[in-house]
Amino acid sequence: FDEEVFEPVICVSRGATPPKVFHGRTAARRGIWIGGIAHFDDFVVPGEPGAAALIIFDPEKSQWRLYGGASAEISIWACSEGAAPQPSGPSTATQGRCLVPTPWAGASASGAAEEVATAVGEEGIELNKLVMANVRLSPASSVTLTLEPVFVARRWSEIAGSMMPRAAPSLAQARRMRERVVLMVLRTSYGHATVIQLGAVLTDFIIGRGEACNLRFPDALSVSRSHCALTLRDEGGSKPWLAVYDEGSLSGTHLQGKALGVGPQNAEPILQGDVLRLGAEVTVKVEAVSSVLRLDDSDGLAAFFEEVGETDTAQTLRQEPRVSEAIVSFSLTAGPSSSRWSASSGNRDSQPFDDFPGASFINFNSDDF
Repeated sequence: FDEEVFEPVICVSRGATPPKVFHGRTAARRGIWIGGIAHFDDFVVPGEPGAAALIIFDPEKSQWRLYGGASAEISIWACSEGAAPQPSGPSTATQGRCLVPTPWAGASASGAAEEVATAVGEEGIELNKLVMANVRLSPASSVTLTLEPVFVARRWSEIAGSMMPRAAPSLAQARRMRERVVLMVLRTSYGHATVIQLGAVLTDFIIGRGEACNLRFPDALSVSRSHCALTLRDEGGSKPWLAVYDEGSLSGTHLQGKALGVGPQNAEPILQGDVLRLGAEVTVKVEAVSSVLRLDDSDGLAAFFEEVGETDTAQTLRQEPRVSEAIVSFSLTAGPSSSRWSASSGNRDSQPFDDFPGASFINFNSDDF
């Protein structure tokens, strides 16, 4: 261990609920989505529209920015002593409006804070480091979120450096990445339990113990908080393909018995029928995998669900194509219903390996962060 490196992360919380912690490297690769659609939004706020807001980390400027998504307006104000998050400069873009009610932005004669409306353009709104900000995703929303950019220590400087992209995606690129998906049927084994479940890869599908992971094994001691990741790769204009890499885990990840390298640059293709081993306790087999689909392609989505025996979901997708994203989200949460997939445990009434959504707080001082 040559030196201690501090990695940027952002804590997102709602009310008294313990925060979810998202790595800066994830926010720099594809952004962190906040909205009301489970599996497609990283932080889910029930009742809000999908893709209501987006957080991106810019590694070149070491800067967190908040963008308007589907919401017409976002309200943001500082909730700790210090300067409020500052809006960007003038822009002709109309992705949304940000209402910034702060005594720093302007106050009436009585000293009360006034709302100041500012256009949210391609540059977004900068979130000040180490300053908590309160956010409401729309004027009608009764839910207040708290965003807090902080830093955590990494044990391996070479891993922390190689995992961080050189440049962040634009707002348009992040939106395009959220519009595509690869659907999977996974057979997961841990201890004496075998569970069949559905999964979806937008850009990254993280497997590990941490609360921000897409597939969690919170009690598997040989699994790191962020152990490995499935990812969609499309370098050089080629057709996107599904790949997997290790996230810097302590116990390693094996694909078909071969040890995986660390970081996206060492990603290996993963195909239907392949088996991942995480540490000594967990295996994940890809039973079925779709081609790259658009979330608004109800016919393509329905064809995959028909192929894996989920005929009810396929029929609903064809009947209600305008809400295909919500239908797929519900099916992913409910899990497979087809008798084609037999397992010793796990069905539409089960919550495999974890309470949904998880509520355990991530300990920043953990040895395997």
